[in-house]
Amino acid sequence: MSLMAIPNVCSVIKLSLTFCLVFIRSAKTLNLLEARRDVKIIDVIIFLQKHWRRTLAQIRFKKMRALMTIIEYYRKYKLRKYISDLEKKFRNVRQMPDKGKSITYEFFKLSFFYRFKLGSSTEVNLKYG
Repeated sequence: MSLMAIPNVCSVIKLSLTFCLVFIRSAKTLNLLEARRDVKIIDVIIFLQKHWRRTLAQIRFKKMRALMTIIEYYRKYKLRKYISDLEKKFRNVRQMPDKGKSITYEFFKLSFFYRFKLGSSTEVNLKYG
């Protein structure tokens, strides 16, 4: 809304690049302008808070997504390591006289890998020779 649309504002308005002079005839008009300025300031503050909170939420989301990616790759690494360790322990089991009954190993801890899903990209092919 322009200043000319507000009643009781003088028609003499001097505009410049650096400042603006507005001559107001009554105090009622001044109170009206200050009330509108207060509303506008509140709107600007809410706008700034909204965008800053959005920025902080995006930063937290990116950090959390990176953390979840690291956890996912670590779980896949631990599974591959476990399987390769089993493969090494049982590699020569056919040549052993007791067929590997004397080999001790730890069972896979599924509680640590509860979110791990075995997909086509993580299939492990064990080759026993």
